[in-house]
Amino acid sequence: MKIPSGWHFFKLNEVTSESRKRAVVGNRINLPVFGVSNQTGLNTTSRYHAENLDRYKVIEPGMFAYNPMRLNIGSIGYCTKDIGTGLVSPDYVVFSCNEKQLNSQYLYYYVQNHHWKHWMQKAGAGSVRVRIYYKDIGMYPIILPPIHEQQKILEILSTWDNAIELTNQLIIAEQQLKKGLEQHLLTGKTRLSGFDNTWNDNKLGDLGTTYSGLSGKTKDDFGVGKPYITYRNIFENNKIDKSKLEFVKIRDGENQNKVQYGDILFTLSSETPDEVGMCSVLLDNLSECYLNSFCFGFRLNDFKYLIPEYACFLFRSDFFRRNFFKLAQGSTRYNISKREVLKLTVKLPSIKEQKKIAALLTDCDSAIDLYSKNLVNLKQQKRSLMQKLFSGQIRVKV
Repeated sequence: MKIPSGWHFFKLNEVTSESRKRAVVGNRINLPVFGVSNQTGLNTTSRYHAENLDRYKVIEPGMFAYNPMRLNIGSIGYCTKDIGTGLVSPDYVVFSCNEKQLNSQYLYYYVQNHHWKHWMQKAGAGSVRVRIYYKDIGMYPIILPPIHEQQKILEILSTWDNAIELTNQLIIAEQQLKKGLEQHLLTGKTRLSGFDNTWNDNKLGDLGTTYSGLSGKTKDDFGVGKPYITYRNIFENNKIDKSKLEFVKIRDGENQNKVQYGDILFTLSSETPDEVGMCSVLLDNLSECYLNSFCFGFRLNDFKYLIPEYACFLFRSDFFRRNFFKLAQGSTRYNISKREVLKLTVKLPSIKEQKKIAALLTDCDSAIDLYSKNLVNLKQQKRSLMQKLFSGQIRVKV
């Protein structure tokens, strides 16, 4: 690889140094203990530790730490000013940068690239239990621009970071807005302008009937054939994502239930009670599609009392899901009874009011979806830009 003009080749140990600074017994109680997460960052594992804290290593802003024996090779923690001084396990490797040659924040961005993780995995190959110490990562090859050019690159990347953070905040704000609207509009605590009629109690068993998912299938039946809705599709979405259907063999003469527009689909079992009865509604017309074995469908008799567009918010709401917590039965795996579900009662406004509420909440979903797509694009742009900036493919003017 040709080194860009003005850049220099280093081994990591030429621009960093290992730190073995230990905790001072008198101050140790005030320092948090950090661990390294699967991503590039530190997380607080404990505010206090019962014994031997004076053996722990000190990590200060601008320093890096990693566990040389962890299985997730390449994960490295960076201590920012916001995090502050703390402690890490005595088993951790802690090192800092020579700031005249290598800006610590520049290295923080640098180790997020795929080349770093690939090199670390390669360095740890061929051992039953991988151990990568400072002397090992010290051999990591890195090409560096002058320090003032590093700082300019950081300014550019911070623009993307700010945009990513702002987009994250917009998503959170829109999610909170939607949750607040659901709590008020779906319960009738707050009414939309022009609506004041009384809501009616309706038993689910009077509104429709249930049906089961696929039966009699083995693992060899999946992968080809007719489309079916997966457990995950229902669990993750309040509206079925038709782009994420999978396939199953359906033979001639099989008696399997097909899904249709407006069907309300529930997860039947889960390892935890709070995940049972997650709901998603099919709002597309599919010519032939089936439902997975671990879910069941609820089909409305008609749309005179409840419309599917409203149901996808109603049955997914926190206040309604409390009903399913009460129905969940089991010890190692929790299940709900379709018969008991049909006994549940819901308060419903008029169809006209349902449409208004559904439209408002759908707008929230559309905004969240738009911001989420923007977030993905920004992260992809940042990754691409980092690769070009750190290789010198794109040069910056200082």
